[in-house]
Amino acid sequence: MRLAHHLLRHPSGVWHFRLIVPADLRPVLGLRVLKRSLGTRDPAQARLYAYQLGAQYAHAFASARGSHGMGSAYDDYLESLRGFEIKPTKSGSLSVKTDGTPDDNRAALEALRLMRARLTTPAAPVKPPAPRGPTLAQAIARYAATEAKTLKPNTWAGRQRALASFAVAIGHATPVAAITRSMVSVWATELMTTVSKITVANWVSHVAQIFHAEIRAGHIEGANVVRGVIKVKKAEKVARRSQGHGWEPFELSDLQKMFDPTNFANTRQIHVRWGALIGLYTGARVSEVAQLFLRDFVDVDGTPCMRLVNESDGQSLKTESSKRLVPIHPDLIALGLLMRVAALRAQGAERLFPDMRIDSRAGAGNSISKGFSYYFQGLSVVPRRKEGRLGFHSLRKNVIQALQGSRLPAERRMALVGHEPGDGGVHQTNYMREWTADELTEFFPGLRWGQWLDFDGLRGLLMTST
Repeated sequence: MRLAHHLLRHPSGVWHFRLIVPADLRPVLGLRVLKRSLGTRDPAQARLYAYQLGAQYAHAFASARGSHGMGSAYDDYLESLRGFEIKPTKSGSLSVKTDGTPDDNRAALEALRLMRARLTTPAAPVKPPAPRGPTLAQAIARYAATEAKTLKPNTWAGRQRALASFAVAIGHATPVAAITRSMVSVWATELMTTVSKITVANWVSHVAQIFHAEIRAGHIEGANVVRGVIKVKKAEKVARRSQGHGWEPFELSDLQKMFDPTNFANTRQIHVRWGALIGLYTGARVSEVAQLFLRDFVDVDGTPCMRLVNESDGQSLKTESSKRLVPIHPDLIALGLLMRVAALRAQGAERLFPDMRIDSRAGAGNSISKGFSYYFQGLSVVPRRKEGRLGFHSLRKNVIQALQGSRLPAERRMALVGHEPGDGGVHQTNYMREWTADELTEFFPGLRWGQWLDFDGLRGLLMTST
């Protein structure tokens, strides 16, 4: 059981000591409550100051009572205490060790009071010299002016939200060199009372980037005090998925409803139509589909392919493994994808969707993703589970699960959808060559959507320019 420390945390993050004066001493001291700022945002340091102040006030209360004939007679009492150890430290405060029971803790507090009567009462806690260097507000401003330029708009928006929360909790004027891991832990722990642990872990990761930048700049010495304060274990992620959180694949009946030409006509935007069909036949991420340039459509040894790369302005990839070659499924060719590419090239266009923005704050694929979601939600296509999610990314799951039941080896599935190498480790990363276009075409038979797609009806919708 912890000793009482009488601590309160101000919204600014600074800790305060608060002690209620015993009722019999209020007429003597003329006070009901004692309160003072401890001048620190570090919980561990605040507890140290509070224990010391608690002992000092206990001594003052004893003196006040003694002046009213209550006396101390502490020598015999100290002799009777055996369950704990109490001694002065080099800094002038007191160290106490108890067995954790309520009785022993109460005895320790009384011993603190009595020991303070024997020791010279030290001065108020001496604060260490205030660390110099940039404040948190200055560090954030410098990061915004430099590092933030390399981030995607939606990533920076999320980082700004995390930094705003952190700055309010820690204090904008707090020097970054004075911020301790304990202070960060208090902020993160309080956040978890209102948002999920995964969200807090993401925010911690965002804030850690500021400290990485400050360490590189030489404004902070030592390790990054923010990194890893909150970690989500693999078992927690698995448990979360098992509880229904995360992306769900579309049911086959829902796919048939969504790609029925009668319903599909309601999509209206050509980039939503083609984007959804490319996602259905490649499992590509929505941002990868949205940022396709016409130069990314190539013929490799007689096999029409699309290159998912980050070689042109506006293109970016999630990981290095995301850079890949994807053979174009014959169904997409039958639906007119290569005809669209040829027509756009003749018009002098550069991108597959020249009229669609790919610089949205929410990401390159936001327009496709949002339009597609509005469409299938209008058809009353909903997740099976309460916490489940459906969206463009669900098509990726449909493709991978369909190929899982095919003869396509796992290594080629991962290469096709741009996943990191699995258990192959060094073998796959350092020794295996890239798969050829012909080898990757083995995924074609695994996707049997053509058995129920209405090619004639869809082709009519895809040849429009709206």
